[in-house]
Amino acid sequence: MNLQFTKKISLPLLLSLLCYLHLSAQQVIFYEDFSTCNGSGGNGESWGKGGTKKTAELDSAKWESHENLYQGNKCLRLGSITYPSACIITKGLNYKGPCILSLRAGRWSNKPLKKLQIEIMRTGKDSLIEVEFKQAGHFYYYQLYIPDMTKDTRFAFTNKGSGKNIFLLDDIKIIAGTPTSFTQTISDVGYSTLYFNKPLVLPTGLIAHTIQEKDDQLYFNQTYNEGDILPPETGLILEGNKGSYILEEPIQTCEIYPENLLKGDTITAMIKEESEHRYYMLSLDELQTPGSVGFYYGSPNGKPFESQAYKAYLSLHEELAKRIKSFPLSQITTRCQQQLKREKNNSIYDLQGRKRNNVQLGLQIINGKKYILR
Repeated sequence: MNLQFTKKISLPLLLSLLCYLHLSAQQVIFYEDFSTCNGSGGNGESWGKGGTKKTAELDSAKWESHENLYQGNKCLRLGSITYPSACIITKGLNYKGPCILSLRAGRWSNKPLKKLQIEIMRTGKDSLIEVEFKQAGHFYYYQLYIPDMTKDTRFAFTNKGSGKNIFLLDDIKIIAGTPTSFTQTISDVGYSTLYFNKPLVLPTGLIAHTIQEKDDQLYFNQTYNEGDILPPETGLILEGNKGSYILEEPIQTCEIYPENLLKGDTITAMIKEESEHRYYMLSLDELQTPGSVGFYYGSPNGKPFESQAYKAYLSLHEELAKRIKSFPLSQITTRCQQQLKREKNNSIYDLQGRKRNNVQLGLQIINGKKYILR
């Protein structure tokens, strides 16, 4: 694949957006990553088939009681087909004030449709929340704001039910403070990247994309529009007009899409090199040509470079990278449009639900997915 721009770009990211992070105190009250669980299922392994029989042994300093828990792959499995009902309860957390509970969870099987129960147990005020995860086989990210935690507060996670009412849990964290917001200012170039460790609501005026590869070409794999929740720890392309935008932290569930070639971090640091990978930064081409915004080598031969905090970079396997030394963003939408035009029997609608006969420029829904074509 021959692309026009092939020289490395070491210039600072001229279209970089000014980022302001407004955070309350980030004291971690409780954290459990289940790293001692060495069973099967979840975190890159198959879901809903067989699974581990290993009983999970948890840290008694964190957990008050538990039953019918099993080891997943660096995660916890609640229940089994034989013993479907499972429960895990934290000890009293000795903290008073507002806090945010976050976790990753997913359903082991698509049937029956069941909900994970989260009970907040406080003196004189218990609360029961039921969280529904629509699709089995992968993790969702869930967040809950508790404004009035007391020093004796405990949290219980339960999957009451029968049959395959099994859940996987991971990365349970409770942080002191209130929800955050993140402000970005888009330059007149109209694009930037974002990587954040918490979910954010996409405001009016912005569109966000993840990137995936298929048949040696890169595509916008998942597109987010106004009001959609951006998943945490996900590299994204942001697109919008020049101006400042505030992204608020939501208190609800969002789906995590693992198939994404955009990576990032919340600190400014050198990219950690993976075997047989090359790395690209978002910039203009070497001549600063208007309209050339895209991904270009950030250092010679695609080696790791210093990536800025809350920014995303593109990571490609060397076999693909040998054929792609640069990638203007305009070619992503062009290729997507060409592919859709070649396909027959596309179901095409505008955002008002009106059916269209063919692919057009702009934002539309094609075969159930949102596309923006230029």
